[in-house]
Parts: sequence; structure tokens; C-alpha cells
Amino acid sequence: MTSFLWGVLIAVGVLIAVAVWMGNRIVQRLLDVNAVVPSLMDLASLMDLSELSFNASFNAMKAYLEKYTPDEVEVKARHGDPEAQFNLGNIYCFGRGVKQDYEEAVKWWRKAAEQGNADAQDNLGFMYARGWGVKQDYEEAIKWLRRAAEQGHAIAQFNLGVAYADGEGVKRDYEEAVKWWRKAAEQGHTTAQNNLGRMYADGEGVEQDYDEAVKWWRKAAEQGNTEAQYHLGVAYKEGKGVEQDYEEAVKWYRSAADQGHAEAQFNLGVAYAEGEGVKQDYDEAVKWWRKAAEQDYPGHAKAKCKLGIMYYFGEGVERDYKEAVEWFREAADQGDAEAQYNLGVMYHEGKGIKQDNNEAVKWWRKAAEQ
Repeated sequence: MTSFLWGVLIAVGVLIAVAVWMGNRIVQRLLDVNAVVPSLMDLASLMDLSELSFNASFNAMKAYLEKYTPDEVEVKARHGDPEAQFNLGNIYCFGRGVKQDYEEAVKWWRKAAEQGNADAQDNLGFMYARGWGVKQDYEEAIKWLRRAAEQGHAIAQFNLGVAYADGEGVKRDYEEAVKWWRKAAEQGHTTAQNNLGRMYADGEGVEQDYDEAVKWWRKAAEQGNTEAQYHLGVAYKEGKGVEQDYEEAVKWYRSAADQGHAEAQFNLGVAYAEGEGVKQDYDEAVKWWRKAAEQDYPGHAKAKCKLGIMYYFGEGVERDYKEAVEWFREAADQGDAEAQYNLGVMYHEGKGIKQDNNEAVKWWRKAAEQ
């Protein structure tokens, strides 16, 4: 046999030996689960602001149409009334009584924007960022966002901060991002408050200060912002910026989890599995991990892995190796290293699936390469 083949056999043998030595390490991972601690750039993106910008425009249009008919709005707009021009743009944007037409929306918003209407300037900046009704142009987007932001428009200030954080249309500059988010945050803009908290937590654009991070997260969390509720929960779990308090962590995780926040649902499952801040309850752990795992495609990979573990041990659910394999596979396909390792163990042991050492090695290799 060639030395190459001997090398392959030895390598495979070592992998199998390690797995056998580790034995049921799937098990012992259950109570080692850690809460997910956020990293900086899960901040809101400039390209995801339609809800923020357009909700305000839709509400403004509804209020305006309570006073004027669409025909009256058009007459006023053609006579140069900037508020009417802004709302005629809204009418075309939302297709209210007319065919939806982003180019017409941009046309009327531009007329209002050129007369200094801050709402129209913000919307025009958004359209340039999206490339809706105009050719995508980040520099034009920044131009109009800045004009609105300098008039004190909170959404534009927030959007401009995102542009600086992402380096879109401007050179990336975290200090400028902080500057504009602070202006928006001080006007009560909850996403800006959340992002400002993140910058203080990570020391980006400001000196790291967990007390300040918690201050801004609390402001946003108390207004129902799910990201801030989640971050505040993590702060209480880790004891950063506040005294460590698992019950408070659970309180804030639950607030966000009840609104569908996947990471909060995962962390709440962890709290129930470990009995931190709540009575240990595997049924509840499974419930919250399942909610996170079943979120919109592709779902929460770590929650899927934990569900696999629960099915492997029959904790909170009836033991079911096939079900464990399915959850491990879904998480493994999303690149979760722990799930890849566990799936390898299932192949090696032939539990819930036909025994196959080649497949076991394949998945252990994927886990090892991360």
C-alpha cells in the first residue's frame, strides 16, 4: 500500500479515535450553551430603511388627504406648494388613487426638496440609495440626506449616520456616524438610540463606555425597540454597564422574544436550560429554541443545534435520534460548527441514520476547518 494511502487511513483513524474518545460529547455541550453576544455591525443598514422613511410619509399623506382631495393636492402642487408637492410624491409612491409610479414620486419630492422640505429631502435621499425611480447614486443620496439632517430631521440624521457607518457615499467614519445618531437619538429615534448604544459598547467612534451603552439601550428598550431590549438583556447577563442580574436579563430577553426577535428567543431558551433568572425548565427551553429555529429562512442555526441536542437526550421532548439528526443537519448546512461535529457523531454512532464513517469524517472535517 502506498505511503499516501497509509497517510489517509491514519488521518481517518485519528479522527474516528478522537470522536470515540469524546464519546457522548454531544451531551455535555447542552449546559455549556452561551448567550449570543452581539457584534458591531448588526446595525440597521441604509438599504433597509423603507419602514422608517415611508411609514412617516404614509402617515403624513393620510393626514393631508383628510383635508384635501387628490385633485386639490395636485392643483396646489402645480402651483408650487412644497407640502402639496411632498404629498403628491407620497400619493404616487404608494399608488393612492393612481398607478404606483416611483419616477413621478421622485419628480414631486425633488420639487419639494428644492424648496427646503426636509421630509421630501429625506425621501429623495432614500430613493437614490435604493435606486427606486432614479439611478442608484449614493453621493446624491448623501447630498439630500444631509440637507434634511441639517434641518433637524431625525430620520435623515439616522440615515446619514448609517451611511457613515457603512461607508456608502462617504468615507467610513464612525465618529460622524456617532454624531448623527446622537442627534437623532436625542429626538427619541429608537433605532439611533440602539445604534448609539452599540457604538459605546464596542468603542467605535467614541471611547468604550458600557454605562453609556446601557443608558441608550434602556431609552430605546423602554419604547419597545427589540434590538435594544435584546442588548439590554445581554448587558444584564454579562454584568456590563449594570450589576449582573439574570432575572433582569430574562425580563428583557422575553420582551424582545415576544416580538419575534430570534437571538432573544435563543437566549431565553438558554436561560431556561441553565436555570439562570428562571426556574430550570427544558420544556420552555425547547419552546423558545423552536421559535428561533422556525424563524423566516434560514432560521437560527444555533437554536437548531440545541434542538438537536434536546432530541438526542430526550430533554423537554421525547428522545428521537432521527429528529436530532434533522436539526443537526439543518444547522450544519448553515455552517454551525457544533452541529457539524454532532452530525458527524450521529453518523459515527449510527443513531437516527445509517452508520457511515466517511460521512462522519466529512462533517468533522467541516467543523475542524472553521
